[in-house]
Amino acid sequence: MYRGSFAPPPAQSPPLHHPTPNAGYGGNPYQPSPAQGGNPNYAGGPGFGQFMTDPTAQMGFQVGKSAMMAGQEYMESNFNRYISIPALKHYFNVSNSYVLNKLILVLFPWRHKPWSRQQARMPASAGPDGQITQQQYSSMFLPPRDDLNSPDMYIPVMAVVTYILLSVLLAGFRGNFHPELLGSITTTAIAVIVFEILCLKMAMYILSINNDSQLLDLVAYSGYKFVGIIATLVASEILMPGRGTGGWVGWTVFMYTFLANAFFLLRSLKYVLLPDSTDSTMQTGMHTVARGQRNRRTQFLFVYSYVIQFIFMWILSREAASGPLSENCVGTSEIRRANLDYPTFFDNNPPTHPNPSTTAFAMADIDVKLASWKLVEVGRLVLIRSGPFAGKLAAIVEIVDHRRVLVDGPSGEEQKIVPRHVLALAHASLTPFTIPQLPRAAGTGPVKKLWAKNEIDAKWTKSNFAQKTDRVQRRKNLTDFERFKVLRLRKQARYEVQKSFAKVRATKA
Repeated sequence: MYRGSFAPPPAQSPPLHHPTPNAGYGGNPYQPSPAQGGNPNYAGGPGFGQFMTDPTAQMGFQVGKSAMMAGQEYMESNFNRYISIPALKHYFNVSNSYVLNKLILVLFPWRHKPWSRQQARMPASAGPDGQITQQQYSSMFLPPRDDLNSPDMYIPVMAVVTYILLSVLLAGFRGNFHPELLGSITTTAIAVIVFEILCLKMAMYILSINNDSQLLDLVAYSGYKFVGIIATLVASEILMPGRGTGGWVGWTVFMYTFLANAFFLLRSLKYVLLPDSTDSTMQTGMHTVARGQRNRRTQFLFVYSYVIQFIFMWILSREAASGPLSENCVGTSEIRRANLDYPTFFDNNPPTHPNPSTTAFAMADIDVKLASWKLVEVGRLVLIRSGPFAGKLAAIVEIVDHRRVLVDGPSGEEQKIVPRHVLALAHASLTPFTIPQLPRAAGTGPVKKLWAKNEIDAKWTKSNFAQKTDRVQRRKNLTDFERFKVLRLRKQARYEVQKSFAKVRATKA
């Protein structure tokens, strides 16, 4: 197939290709050829070409394009009402060298000079004669990648995400992780940020700061505290693993990072909140303020840099640096056992040994107690419900899988002995009785000794369930004459009860 040149041919050049009567598809040399895929209706096919040239389709395309442009303009106008996208792009214009040097500056700001931000003179639109005069120049701050003192939002955003992930990771190292922890730390961090932004917005209103760029500067500076918090968490975990920030190492590193962050904010925000009265508006990019307003801004700068930042950093470091997991939390090998009442269906006098089926554990800040749970465990007594040993008691000596257990019932009574065998859990009922300290896969001899020591047969005989089972079994074994006597005795008992009620009603009447 002949492929023409992309460049337009000269005006006097002859045609590059002349179709012949035998060329093309279907005998028509001027009919567009189908696509390489072989579909005659695709792209250059007659159906699609007619659709593209149809006036109705063209009008539909124009209407759709106009609707999309109107929707885009509406979204941009409403979104830019709250947040300026071009202004946000300025704060994310960073480089690798800037990020590294800025982190060093935030952690070690003591010997840095100067703190003033650099500016660039940008030419404005030309005058009527096409010449740009000196008065038509405007100044603007350089982006963060060109000025180390310029605030950015890349480091604060990444620091917040790193703080959340690092806190969850350290909790996992201490064995204190649970799914609610991720949401709790994220909620605390976002709540601190939102509350701080609201405080800054209120302070800007009180201090008569009406420049939107100054608000974005304050929001950017408020996020640098997370860098110090991350350094505190990492140093505390490396030097004193498992202690969090509660030890002397954690407090030492925390106080250093707090003072470094406060000094950094004090020096940086000075040129945002306290413009020099000797500079002109063109040089500083903001109007001068009165002396009384300047004093109020100085007081706010001190309170914000030291008092507010200390409170927020302490809250965030305490939230992320929880101590070792207590004994009643999930994930530990120590389980707090409690003695709770068992269902009266089995026994009126439950055993006095600790019940491992009752576990108290903590989820977030809520203590949840799982009471009266009978667990499948070694030493648990089961009642066999079907099979050749139905109605007999046995103890679990080993767990085969999630459906089968190995049981052994060395009862003191010959007719109640259950030989060792594998029993399906579907054919057994768990009882509230257990043999404490029964070793796994113990032989019949040790099981028999512990069985007799804990008086399992006597306890089972006194239980309500055993007594009810015994009554049902005796009723099944009655003869016809014995069932007739039971019937007559029941009638006699009802007669005596009715006679007593009649006497009582007569006495009251």
